[in-house]
Amino acid sequence: MIGVESAGKLIGPAVGGFIAYISDVRVPFIVLGILALLAVIPSFKLIHDPKKDVMRAQKAQEGPGLTWLREVMVFPIIIICIVQVFVQMSRSSAGNGILDLYAVYAYGIGPEILGIMAAIAGAVALPITFMAGHVMDRFGRRKTIIPGFTLVGTSMMVMAFIAATHLPFPVYVVALILAQVCQAVTHGSMQTLASDVAPANARGKFFGLWKLIGETSTFISPVMFTFFSTHGGFPASFIYLGLSGYIAAGLTLFFVKETLSRPVTMSAGTQPAPSQEPETAGVRTQ
Repeated sequence: MIGVESAGKLIGPAVGGFIAYISDVRVPFIVLGILALLAVIPSFKLIHDPKKDVMRAQKAQEGPGLTWLREVMVFPIIIICIVQVFVQMSRSSAGNGILDLYAVYAYGIGPEILGIMAAIAGAVALPITFMAGHVMDRFGRRKTIIPGFTLVGTSMMVMAFIAATHLPFPVYVVALILAQVCQAVTHGSMQTLASDVAPANARGKFFGLWKLIGETSTFISPVMFTFFSTHGGFPASFIYLGLSGYIAAGLTLFFVKETLSRPVTMSAGTQPAPSQEPETAGVRTQ
């Protein structure tokens, strides 16, 4: 799913930059609005709500006095939510276009160059996204999260060095592609981890809270980036992003247990033994 999303991100900036170059910088926004409206149409036929009997079965599993908040407020989930804060802070460099804005400010490039840069970076990162998903399912979630955000932090430290030494634009382009590749290693990792630990009886509420945490961090990060760049220059801002990546990797290394549970092969009609029940983030299902 993240790969499909990345493919759209690969095509979009290139097309948008081309349209802005041959017409006007406002035209891509009109095209985006039209595409967004068209995207709604298939959802009426393709997306269906869960059946009522499934919802009733999930409701029946709730024990007396058991609320979704009690299921969420346990240590493994709390620490994963804290990791999510630093993850989104480090990711804001790509998601909010901070690297592109820096390129415009530092090198004075135009929209067509931005589109080409984004397309090249996306093309390089796209296969890595699929590979990361394979690694998560075969070897575990931590195998992409820990090295991935370590690499994200390192790529931002490289950006800090470029900003401090005012290296030429070609060097920046190479560093940008490196940063996008490092981000691709982590694509889908936190969503997968969240789906592993989401309470079965309150997935909607849990992911609403998960998204709120992520969006809040994404909102705060550019403000912090601006604060550091105002008082310490762009190198300080990139160091802030790098440290966020390192903290996310460190918290996962020391406090987050592996959540991957391998499926049990069974013949038709048989049930798994109690000892084969999967554990989620170190908490056995009650």
